[in-house]
Amino acid sequence: MEKMSGLPSPRVFNTHVPFHWLPTQALEKKTKIVYLLRNPKDIAVSLHNHMRDWTALGYPGSWPDFLHLYMHTGVWCNRWFDNVRDWERQIAAHPDIPVHVAVYEEAIKKKTETGLTGYVNASVLLVPDPNRYSVSGQVGDWKNWFTKEQNEEFDALYKKEMDGCKLNVVFQL
Repeated sequence: MEKMSGLPSPRVFNTHVPFHWLPTQALEKKTKIVYLLRNPKDIAVSLHNHMRDWTALGYPGSWPDFLHLYMHTGVWCNRWFDNVRDWERQIAAHPDIPVHVAVYEEAIKKKTETGLTGYVNASVLLVPDPNRYSVSGQVGDWKNWFTKEQNEEFDALYKKEMDGCKLNVVFQL
């Protein structure tokens, strides 16, 4: 924490935590928040590869087993569906906290900062650096992983879990 405190302001930090795990100081100070939304199918593939390849985590299971956990139990903090719905509720419940919802696929398509230049006074580029990650960051890579049955099961669960969600999830460019 001391290292972060010593960084020049404004600072940009990355986290994957649910809204309710954010530091209370961030909420009290009305810190600007960028919530990056991404296609949950691509996230499943990316997270599987990340957890499989990262030695500290070393997920030894198969892709079908991982997908089942991702969809029904949750991996990392919780299920993607629960995370997105919680952020949607919390954004609505805290209109005084500035939250900018950015969509990964739109940033990739436009190769821009999705309007963040005026939102944060820092260099925030949402287009991934392909040399930094062991995964591709490709939009639509899930099509190379999901079977027809897995896709149908995911779509049915998505329809059930995300019914009425107002956040714009983009599945294709």
